[in-house]
Amino acid sequence: ASVVIDAELTNAIKDYKEIRVLAEITDADGQTVSSRTLTLPFNRRQRTNEYRVDSLRIASPRLWDCDSPHLYTLSLTLFAPDGKVADRISETFGIRSIEYSPDFGFRLNGKKLLLKGIANHHTLGALGAAAYPAAIEKRIRILKDFGFNHIRCSHNPYSKQFMDLCDRYGILVVDELYDKWTRQNAGGRKEWMEQWPVDLPEWVRRDRNHPSVIMWSLGNELQMLWNLPFADWGVTPYRLQKTLLKRYDTTRPLTVAMHPRYRDVNTDSLPAPLALATDIASYNYRYMYFPGDSRRFPGMIFYQSEANTSGMGPNFYEMDLDRVVGLAYWGMIDYLGESAGWPAKGWTQGIFDISLEPKPIAWFLRSIFKPEEPVVHIGVIDSDEQLMWNDVQVGTQKLSDHWNRTPGSSLTLYTFTNADEVELRLNGKSLGRKRNAVADPKTRNRIVWENIPYSHGHLEAIAYRDGQGRPVAIHRIETSGRASRLTATADNPSWKADGMDLQHVRIEAIDSRHHRDPQASALLTFSVDGPAEIVGVINGDLCSHELSTGNTRSLHNGTATVILRSTATPGPVTLTASSPEYKDLKIRLTSK
Repeated sequence: ASVVIDAELTNAIKDYKEIRVLAEITDADGQTVSSRTLTLPFNRRQRTNEYRVDSLRIASPRLWDCDSPHLYTLSLTLFAPDGKVADRISETFGIRSIEYSPDFGFRLNGKKLLLKGIANHHTLGALGAAAYPAAIEKRIRILKDFGFNHIRCSHNPYSKQFMDLCDRYGILVVDELYDKWTRQNAGGRKEWMEQWPVDLPEWVRRDRNHPSVIMWSLGNELQMLWNLPFADWGVTPYRLQKTLLKRYDTTRPLTVAMHPRYRDVNTDSLPAPLALATDIASYNYRYMYFPGDSRRFPGMIFYQSEANTSGMGPNFYEMDLDRVVGLAYWGMIDYLGESAGWPAKGWTQGIFDISLEPKPIAWFLRSIFKPEEPVVHIGVIDSDEQLMWNDVQVGTQKLSDHWNRTPGSSLTLYTFTNADEVELRLNGKSLGRKRNAVADPKTRNRIVWENIPYSHGHLEAIAYRDGQGRPVAIHRIETSGRASRLTATADNPSWKADGMDLQHVRIEAIDSRHHRDPQASALLTFSVDGPAEIVGVINGDLCSHELSTGNTRSLHNGTATVILRSTATPGPVTLTASSPEYKDLKIRLTSK
């Protein structure tokens, strides 16, 4: 591999006409794989020169990909005239190739790869907009476990720590600069046309060395506006931005997320001019236009930049997966803001609630995104929602996966599975078997069971694959008793005493058989003894009037989470959870 190095050098020494620089590349194990000392001429009339320093070669490079995200480190050392080190800077990078085509969508290192992603705001639940690396990492690990390999930044640049973590975990990023091209969406202090020439170079220069970044996105849902600059559907401002961006990076395509994607408000006959101008045609929700637009414009490359939860399944399987780039599901983690109305305080259509508890529908997505892993999960329908958002139905059925129901009731439920067949058993008695209708995108991996009688005990979903007599996956839900005590699980065994690291402690109310009580809703009060402080308290209820700050929070569905932040002093930390209904729970932790 040839590693091209660009750098800016500043020289304030009047008679220093040549600058000596050591360029050194090390691999993830700290071994030097390439190095060279360079002598560079310096133009004394300019105190800052930008250089194409040189190219270093790496023999037999280890490629960066989603499964083995190998990272290299480049270090540049600048020497003063007396030979002493004047400055040193390091940057991590990865070696990988990306390709796009209307024939195969996207390839990473020469292999077809489908983007299976999420588009979400950058906020972190109870922590608000603060960019804690530990909270970002927790979300990335959860997403990767459920089969996600991609995040679309929505709709402004995320933190550098986020990019570093995506590099480390092998998450592919569509990096987005703006929402709408308006004064309001660019911060409100300047007109957008004045601001983007400053924002864009800073953004690209900061993020261009991240191997996780595979596409630049300049905006979102611009077609909702009639008054874009130059009144040509955004084509001219897009081309202006593209020209400047290519000055700093020529390795990635550009896009703009479209909604709606049409040219004329009175007809859907043709895509808007901006959709035809971008390198990648990104449609929010309108994936059904991919085939027709492809026939009329064969050079278009398609990416479903937002997909809705209510269409989950069809909006994946109805695409030509061999030819599209992929998709990003909108709002897969519930967040504050954009609620459907009081008393909700935010978005509730995700597959994870705001406290990061997975909802039953999370296993539906897992069955789609991880076809190689046998999945089965029960989701009981509690109610239906028909929420419309920007002319798109996003409302989903409310599901739960507990077996504490009203005696004598009859239930409708799903078994989410990627197996061929599922058997349902109530207290050991078979209620029948049903096939997974894999040929129908509307019902694939989602088997519906109606008129299931409730009976105290347990309900089992047993999944089978053809040709295998034994089950490949089982999900069992049981009737729990009333909670008798609290338990706690901390998520960070390597808690650092750096004043920033976090410890998420999940509190659960359980019965005498260690089953979570989904009806438990007691108010908890937290206190901390030791070098740590409470920075957030959260449960999954976005209709709650309780604050996410302070030291109290009620259980919701039997769980709540308290988030601790370390101080700069290491030592033992004791967290106490108190409630009038349960004995005090003490959790002993240590920051190092």
